[in-house]
Amino acid sequence: MKTNSRRSSRNAWRRGALVFLFACVGLGLLFSVRGGMAAVGGVIFSPIVSVRAWLWESGGAVPVYFRTRHSLDEQIIALEDELRRTADDAWQVRQLQAENEELSALLGFRKETYITAGVLSRPNQTPYDTFLIDRGMEDGIVENAIVYVEDNAVGSVIRVYAHSALVLLVSAPGVHTTAYLTGPKIFVQGEGKGGGVLRLSVPQGIPLAEGDVALLPGAGRGAYGKVVHMESLSSNPEQYAYVTTSIPLSAVRFVHVAKEPASHISYEEALEAVTAAPTALFQVEVPPEAHVAATSTPEAPPEEAPAQ
Repeated sequence: MKTNSRRSSRNAWRRGALVFLFACVGLGLLFSVRGGMAAVGGVIFSPIVSVRAWLWESGGAVPVYFRTRHSLDEQIIALEDELRRTADDAWQVRQLQAENEELSALLGFRKETYITAGVLSRPNQTPYDTFLIDRGMEDGIVENAIVYVEDNAVGSVIRVYAHSALVLLVSAPGVHTTAYLTGPKIFVQGEGKGGGVLRLSVPQGIPLAEGDVALLPGAGRGAYGKVVHMESLSSNPEQYAYVTTSIPLSAVRFVHVAKEPASHISYEEALEAVTAAPTALFQVEVPPEAHVAATSTPEAPPEEAPAQ
């Protein structure tokens, strides 16, 4: 038994010695490999670092050429960016010039009586039927001033700020106005229905036609638009004529604003205003023979006799 225990002890000591020996050998190999890798890395990257320093710091012809070419490439990229920005600026300048020419033409329209303003927002961008314009109290805009789109009276100023104003259009829902229809030549009551539409209430039996012009005598001058649709029910004592402006409100860019607020006028003054307003639009005086020539069948030219 004692012999076996001594043998087991010696075997255990040998195994421990072998493990220690292998551990030392492994650590030695590990450190040698890391050192070798560091040496290899130094061998590989040292030329790269040297070449980079040579290119960026040396005064030789090749490094100077390389640095000059690199600098020129950067300048070319910067100049191309600046050229694109300049092209964008030039396009904006052309747009502003076009708007300025249009505005200048509009300013020639009775500038002593009206203020020309640009439209900042319009229906579909503002609630109900309203305009927000870029002229305000500092520019002479006053409340209750009539607003025109070309020759069409479309609304009045209801709010004035320092450099802007809010315009309520006669087509806004719930807005009531007095209109004059040039076809039947009668005064009627109008109500805004939104979307640039003004509905006129006309007694039954009075003839209406599409294209009849609706004047707004309370605005002093100008028409609102033309009748584009009629609606009549036998059970209703009234028939309706729907009027819209010739220019869609969503396309309006400039308006004319009266310098003075609107004042109440009498019936006689309204009648005088509509009598002086033009009722014949785009008409041409055509002689009677022209109608005959335009509607008759042209005669065939005489046949020529065959040559002998």
